[in-house]
Amino acid sequence: GLAADLVVAKLLRLGCTGAMAGIGGDIRVCGTPPEGSTWRAEVADAEGRRIAFRLLGDGAVATSSTALRRWRAPGGHGDLHHVIDPRSGLPAQHDLVLVSVSARRGWWAEVLATAALASGPERGVILLDEHGAEAVLADIAGRHRVVGRAFELLPAQAFDPGALDPAVFDEVL
Repeated sequence: GLAADLVVAKLLRLGCTGAMAGIGGDIRVCGTPPEGSTWRAEVADAEGRRIAFRLLGDGAVATSSTALRRWRAPGGHGDLHHVIDPRSGLPAQHDLVLVSVSARRGWWAEVLATAALASGPERGVILLDEHGAEAVLADIAGRHRVVGRAFELLPAQAFDPGALDPAVFDEVL
């Protein structure tokens, strides 16, 4: 999130009238988009299906997920992932697999997305509500939930992995 913030700030200082940076699941936009008056940031699940979108003028969307960075535990004790529950010191264990948060800055969106994902579905939503965050959450069963009003869920028939523009969406997850 911070890296995307820094890239966009640098591009604007260099004279760009609009800039978008997507780095490791974090997107930051500012200024005039190539078309229209707002940028469109889409959230995709681990299979590349678009699940939601958010229109932005100046802001960020950061996604944290347990679906991609996974490995097998030694001794065949199941799969592990990189999102650690600070209470246990172990990978978070719950049904939540993805949280995308929109905020004014990428670093803050990233902090909230990862904290909500580590906290789980119930505590994560409470955390997001406490900070007035706009977010979309997805669980292991493929259910999606919106917190706030900024994100709009896409209908199931709109899930078309082939329609993803790699230049924009590869970095969403």
